[in-house]
Amino acid sequence: MADDSSQKGWKVASIKEIPPSQSGFMEGWHSIRWFFGITGFGVNAVTKNAGEVPIPEHDEAKIDQQELFFVYDGVVEFSIDDEKITAKTGMFVCVEPRIKRSAKVVEGPATILIVGGKKGTHSIAPWDN
Repeated sequence: MADDSSQKGWKVASIKEIPPSQSGFMEGWHSIRWFFGITGFGVNAVTKNAGEVPIPEHDEAKIDQQELFFVYDGVVEFSIDDEKITAKTGMFVCVEPRIKRSAKVVEGPATILIVGGKKGTHSIAPWDN
């Protein structure tokens, strides 16, 4: 159950409670950034069944965005510049902006968490150096 304590500066929700930000958007899309009002980085998720494509082929060259994909559950085959990579539950795949990427669910349903941000804009905390 979603807990909207945004007045207090925090909010809690299950991934199943987070809808797409726009009606008619890709089925299975979870607009996490929009739902929580996050403005410091991009974060979304997508859930698809075996054989479906949660991440269509694209690159992020125009906005110079790095993307980090986390396979929350299921098995996903990523195509990274025509190279095939099988990512199982708990695995990360990180892709630079100019690299073409796509993903297809091999065993599902599968949920992928997607985090993105413009290259070089993150403020690194002192403890993270």
